[in-house]
Amino acid sequence: MNKMRLLPAAFAVGALLVPPVLAPAPATAQDLPRTGAEMANWERASRHQEVLDFLDEIQKRSDKMIVEQLTTTNEGRPFVVAYLGDPPHPDPSASILSGKPTVFILSSIHGNERSGREGGQQMIRELTLGAHQHLLEKVNVIIIPNMNPDGGDWGNNGRRTNSLGYDMNRDWVVMETPEVTAVIEDIILRFQPDVWVDAHNGGSLPYHMTYQATLDPTADADLVAFARGPMYESIKARLESQGMLMYWYSGPGYDEETDTWFWRTTVPWVRKQHSYGGIQNIITLLYEVPGGHPLDVQADAARESMLGLIQFVADNAEETRNVVQEARRRTVEEPAAEIILTTQEGVYPELEEFQVRQRN
Repeated sequence: MNKMRLLPAAFAVGALLVPPVLAPAPATAQDLPRTGAEMANWERASRHQEVLDFLDEIQKRSDKMIVEQLTTTNEGRPFVVAYLGDPPHPDPSASILSGKPTVFILSSIHGNERSGREGGQQMIRELTLGAHQHLLEKVNVIIIPNMNPDGGDWGNNGRRTNSLGYDMNRDWVVMETPEVTAVIEDIILRFQPDVWVDAHNGGSLPYHMTYQATLDPTADADLVAFARGPMYESIKARLESQGMLMYWYSGPGYDEETDTWFWRTTVPWVRKQHSYGGIQNIITLLYEVPGGHPLDVQADAARESMLGLIQFVADNAEETRNVVQEARRRTVEEPAAEIILTTQEGVYPELEEFQVRQRN
């Protein structure tokens, strides 16, 4: 049974369907909807109701977005998704048959990591009412703007887990939480996105964005190379053009015995998004914005990295789809010659310079 429903302006659970606005009024810089954090002068992050109110204002003014509720959180908050496109496709058949690649973004699965929530809202505004509307002619975008409403609204600064103390970024196989279950059942399996981004706070200063493609050892090699090569370089160049630095996730380490600095990555646990997406033959990315930056700068880095990705996919739509479709074809027609049961740490053969910000 299809659980998804269009949400009316008030985002009331169980309310009647409301069609998208077909003739939005033109927006100017003065009257564009503002996020909760912007209205609070960046002294705090957006509350979940403010995210819903923001989406409501966008949906009233634009025919390029449709918002639906996927489920309800443990504390009763609406858990919503936004479909962006020209036109938007809340139906997976229409989305796939459009021929456009689909980029799926989820933000703030850890409630106290706020950059994706704030940057994601700004990205929505840019794509629907701002200067980047043309990108939706070539790309379908699906975004969960607030993956952890209960954790994000906990206390003054939110908390990592949901209201039950569960780290939802360890639930991508077990599916014990309503939010992750809804994403897998209603987005991943039905829409089969080409690219999947998970936006967090993490990484190391002085960088503004740290980036990682899937580390799943069974992931298709060409798919991983595409994410680590031209896609990475394009997003990095966009950030650098705006005075922001980008590098690989996660941060530096120091070996006292050899007097050597090295750069660490993360553990490819299958229950994390960046591993699970690789198993699904999706170009799977981890975005980590260092939390040492002010909140508005964090939002800038998240927004521009999201827009940079969408720009790259729009400019390389056919190649992006081919990389993903060929990976999926090989999985079916050319089964793996071996099954990986254990992994061990290793190093990449090429050496690169990186920056380290040290305390005085």
